Amino acid sequence: MKSKVFITCGLGFGDEGKGAITDFLASVHKIKSVVRYNGGGQAGHNVVTPKGVWHCFSQFGAHSFCASAETFLSREMLVDPTTMMVEEVALRAKGHSDQFRMVAIDARATVVTPGHKMIGRMKEVARGGSRFGSCGMGIGEAIRGRAGLSLVVGDLRDSDLSAKLKKLMDGKFDEASDLIELHRDIPELVGIRDYFLEKYPDSGALVDMYKYFVARSGVRVKDRPTYLYDCLRRGEGIIFEGAQGALLDRDWGFKPHVTQSKTTFHNAMELLSDGDGDFEARADIRKIGIMRAYSHRHGAGPFVTECGWFSPRWADQYNRENPWQGRFRVGLLDLPALRYGMQINDGVDEIALTSLDAYSGMPEIPVCVSYQYKGDLNLLDSCAIWQKTGKDRATIIALKKPEKDCACASTKVLLNCLPGTVIRLPSWSVDISSAKCRKDLPPEAGKFIDFLEGPSGLGCPIRIISVGPRRDQKFFV
Repeated sequence: MKSKVFITCGLGFGDEGKGAITDFLASVHKIKSVVRYNGGGQAGHNVVTPKGVWHCFSQFGAHSFCASAETFLSREMLVDPTTMMVEEVALRAKGHSDQFRMVAIDARATVVTPGHKMIGRMKEVARGGSRFGSCGMGIGEAIRGRAGLSLVVGDLRDSDLSAKLKKLMDGKFDEASDLIELHRDIPELVGIRDYFLEKYPDSGALVDMYKYFVARSGVRVKDRPTYLYDCLRRGEGIIFEGAQGALLDRDWGFKPHVTQSKTTFHNAMELLSDGDGDFEARADIRKIGIMRAYSHRHGAGPFVTECGWFSPRWADQYNRENPWQGRFRVGLLDLPALRYGMQINDGVDEIALTSLDAYSGMPEIPVCVSYQYKGDLNLLDSCAIWQKTGKDRATIIALKKPEKDCACASTKVLLNCLPGTVIRLPSWSVDISSAKCRKDLPPEAGKFIDFLEGPSGLGCPIRIISVGPRRDQKFFV
């Protein structure tokens, strides 16, 4: 029997509900193995059980509230032992002990150190009004550091860990001094450097913490990439839990407002082939694109359909304003952006639609189907399908992968766009948060789903609906 393999990926800028969908799939299909295939400690995957127990999963699999849940942190993960130990304490306080014993980590996974966090935060502050939208968790710095001196999880067991970590941290503090000298007019940089210098005056405490993490916490470090192969060989189900969203992908996102990791399905597909070239014969793979019923993003960068009018109504209790990404931004449902998210994933098999309940009591559902652009028309051919409407104006019908060496063209274009054609679908007045199947939804909600599935929408079947944050507020269609 083939293994059921689900790969989840957000089709937007993150915060689509990937953790909640992972938890739902694991619960319904009795799947115990979740593989994290990108990102790291910056993930904020909110899960709420039917009894109302909430946790924001960062590095543990978002299915960890389910029985016998195992997490595999793949070679593509960025592992931060310090924040992972904090998360384990939080899970223990919620009645879930021995979580470390349910975790396996590929020895090749990169380690995020406090030095990476320090430099990442200092660089983001130094950008002033041109921030990239960093989470301040050191992910980008750790990925960039792979080309030079870096740590992988396997290194944490080595006898020369102390010397290697000292060299890395000393280098980061030297880099911090250089940034302070370069940006003398930004006193905040000194405060960031001094905070980390006071907390980590030497690398000794970090060495002890890292050694505890790999030797006594219960975490299993895997030197050979057999975890996935073993699951497939036994016919067990697997969920690949993505982090962030497709529109933040390092290659096809809107630079410079991107992450430094791959956020599309591709990492997961490569991991599946580790150690077993015949994985497709062993696995029934379903690529699930996840989207909210409205558009949103957390952090700096282009957002064509942003609408401040919706912000008070669609305030998200799990995505509050923070000093690094700012406020949670919301807007009209953006079909060109979602279609682009599907395109750079090479298509999706089905969609999970979350936050459908957001439209209860709304007068209508506005959906943006094209953009109105004003600017240099020479930029458009490399990144858009468009029609000229004036000397420096055009209607953008769709986004496309930019040509080589034109990766920033999309960003320049989107920053000069406004919603073009907006269609308005009827909404509903009733509360749908207790719906258990499609028949429980009002006719208007059904028409909205039909539109999204049809050729004028996304042309892809919607198989999961979420009408609230709890696991029991999700159902298959």
